[in-house]
Amino acid sequence: MIKATKALNIVLGQVCSLGLETLPVSAALGRVLAKNIYSDVNIPPFNRSAMDGFAINSKDPAEVFAVIEDIPAGKVPGKTIKSGECARIMTGAMLPKGADQVIRVEDSIKEPANKVKMRRSVAGRKNVAQRGEDVKKGELVLRSGTLIRPQEVAMLATVGKTNVKVVRLPKVGVISTGSELVEPIFKPTTGQIRNSNGPMLIAQLQRLGIEANYLGIAKDNIKATKAMVAQGLRENDILILSGGVSVGDYDFVKEVLQDCGVKIIFNKVAIKPGKPTVFGTKRNKLIFGLPGNPVSVLVVFELFVAPAISKMIGKESPEAFISLPLITDHSCKSSKREQYQPVLIKQGGVQPIDFHGSAHMFALTKANAIMRIKSGTNELKKGTIIDVRPI
Repeated sequence: MIKATKALNIVLGQVCSLGLETLPVSAALGRVLAKNIYSDVNIPPFNRSAMDGFAINSKDPAEVFAVIEDIPAGKVPGKTIKSGECARIMTGAMLPKGADQVIRVEDSIKEPANKVKMRRSVAGRKNVAQRGEDVKKGELVLRSGTLIRPQEVAMLATVGKTNVKVVRLPKVGVISTGSELVEPIFKPTTGQIRNSNGPMLIAQLQRLGIEANYLGIAKDNIKATKAMVAQGLRENDILILSGGVSVGDYDFVKEVLQDCGVKIIFNKVAIKPGKPTVFGTKRNKLIFGLPGNPVSVLVVFELFVAPAISKMIGKESPEAFISLPLITDHSCKSSKREQYQPVLIKQGGVQPIDFHGSAHMFALTKANAIMRIKSGTNELKKGTIIDVRPI
């Protein structure tokens, strides 16, 4: 049995890149850039007005100006501003030659004969965005490894990138095991329960931007389980199984994986819940055997599977745990293993939730995080700083 930190390091050490693919920017949301992006233009591409007003030369001592041209956005100015002259200009429009300042409409007074009087008290305000002020032509705007969000899509469009190279997503297979399981569409008969692990794992993968390849329920039959595992290994880069990894008579997932050529690297982790966690590899494929209880599945996925996928797709993972104070006393049964329990992050800190153990999925519906409790701990006082991971 190994500690969680060692288990995670082992998992991350086995992660391999899956290569690159080119996608249209319209399909790249949530993906990770594989190459640096440089601007092919200055941004702004010209000196432009930051607001509606009148373009003048800031050194012109005149108080009343003749309006010689109207410049809406998109129009190239046709005239040069001279002493005593100005141009009526709209936000985003190109500044005419001879002008270096825009006086706001609010700071002007209309005069007869198409003239405007300016309030010179605001002469120090330029109200002009300079050419290349935001980005210079040739400047690095997005680094390789950047997660593409809506704002990155806008930046890519601004610099003319319609297609981008991104890290390929892994194909991830999901198998639930257990003869007692039926799919949620069916009403369980005596001795049966609905399969919640499969849908939960699919949802956890979707939250990471991965579309799962769900293979179904493997009954407690070695031949059938082996056939499903073999299919999962053929079709996927990562294979996740839930259930069948403990030491019962029908817990033969580890044996089946070995028969299918999987090298088992560890099969016990010093965490509660989640102790009977199996991890192995076959060539560059990663295989995770998760416990059967739903809380264990969620915890093990968050601790080991999610970080592995993030590294595989080139995504920089934020710090998984944050430190917050408990807002009430909390007692728990002491364990030689690290414990993970559901909590609610709220204003002022963390509120523990009533938790009955690894099968108590209902508790997780009331939680928005899990807290880590050090081994040997049986009591935590209000105000104690603890590590929590949002879920």
